[in-house]
Amino acid sequence: MQIRNFLRLQYIFPSPMKRVLLSLAVPFLLYGNIAVPQDLAFILDKHFSTMGQDKLSGVKTIVLKGNTIQQGVQTDFTIYRKRPSMFRQDNEIQGMSSVTAYDGSAGWYQNPWAEQNKPQVLKGSSLQNVMDKSCIDSDLLGWEEKGFKADFAGIVRQDGREVYEIKLIRESGQEQCYYIDKQDYTLVRIITVWNSPGMESEYEARFSDYRLTDGILMAFRIEYRHNGELHSLLQIDEVQLDIPLDDLLFLMPEE
Repeated sequence: MQIRNFLRLQYIFPSPMKRVLLSLAVPFLLYGNIAVPQDLAFILDKHFSTMGQDKLSGVKTIVLKGNTIQQGVQTDFTIYRKRPSMFRQDNEIQGMSSVTAYDGSAGWYQNPWAEQNKPQVLKGSSLQNVMDKSCIDSDLLGWEEKGFKADFAGIVRQDGREVYEIKLIRESGQEQCYYIDKQDYTLVRIITVWNSPGMESEYEARFSDYRLTDGILMAFRIEYRHNGELHSLLQIDEVQLDIPLDDLLFLMPEE
């Protein structure tokens, strides 16, 4: 009853009074082993526990195989990740293959549809994008050590369920919003805002079809949206953990 009454007060009083009430009421918010999860650390601990982060932290390599569908066209892919920060994605469509990779310090790509079918150096936002994909762990893990800022923004309702909203701001100033299910603590979606001269774009990833793989909970289906419109669907068919991957796989080939 004390907890329920306190939560009602949060909506009745303005922010300054809310902060005073919160500081006074914290000692009384525990009942047995149940705590009101209004704290960022509490929410992240529950989330990482649900996702099997302890197991994931011990994984050295991950290989994902599946396909994406964009504008009715299916592309098969294989994604390779290796700690600490190596990434490679091979896409195959209509019998031709493209490569995007990051070796831990430099990124490159090879596009068979380009006029010059030779490896090219990645720069700017394209490089940053592949760097962001290179980390096996969530960006929320160790956010302080990474120089990021994170805040618990409250509880919102999405698609008929309540979710925790966590705002993450990178050193570059780029902002992401993570939405974690209030009931099972799985990641529901991530919204990323990209700012470019004269334009702001919003990219959204929605996660579903969670499956347990060697103690790690993974989303096997991801829906991508751009400014609210469906962009592509990603379906994972196979996951391989800790298979040997040579560093040469990620290095840009010599011409």
